Amino acid sequence: MNWIETPLGLNYEKNESLGRFLKGKTVACVGPAPQNTGTGLGKTIDSYDVVVRLGDFLRGENISGDYGSRTDIMVHSFNEHDMPSFTEECYEDMKECKFLVCSQVSASLVERQKQFFDSIGTKWHIVNDEVFDGPNGLRNYLATKYGYDDVLPNTGFNGILTMLEYDVKEIFITGMTFYDMGSWNKSYHDSWY
Repeated sequence: MNWIETPLGLNYEKNESLGRFLKGKTVACVGPAPQNTGTGLGKTIDSYDVVVRLGDFLRGENISGDYGSRTDIMVHSFNEHDMPSFTEECYEDMKECKFLVCSQVSASLVERQKQFFDSIGTKWHIVNDEVFDGPNGLRNYLATKYGYDDVLPNTGFNGILTMLEYDVKEIFITGMTFYDMGSWNKSYHDSWY
């Protein structure tokens, strides 16, 4: 299996509408890590054709200078436990996005997710967890290559893998700690929520 050519594995089905939107564009994938604080990367991030937020919407005062000000695509888990925490402001932000991407959801919840996204009215794409299963899935690859049983990358990393599935010109990644490789140090900007 060529994980460069198919970062989400052979089970992944591309979304044609998302593919058309991303084709040939430069993409900035921006996570909420505190390491962006003080970098002044906001103008660089906003200069990309598409800005992808990984995890949550931009929140807090005076952070657009380090994290950018746009959100064209929101990559989020959109899990049941997350939905009650969405404010009216979150719903308004979702409606302004070009796409909402749920980068990992249980196949048993896909229909509920579809109803949720349809109620928002923004184009959406779901990567259900069946993508990661089976002999050609990422879960099996991580288990056999690295000995990680029942482990999957987090929402943000799956969002990056999803963007890599499409014909983009360039991807810039910032604001990711990858949970400090399991140490669970400070992974989110203090005022992100």
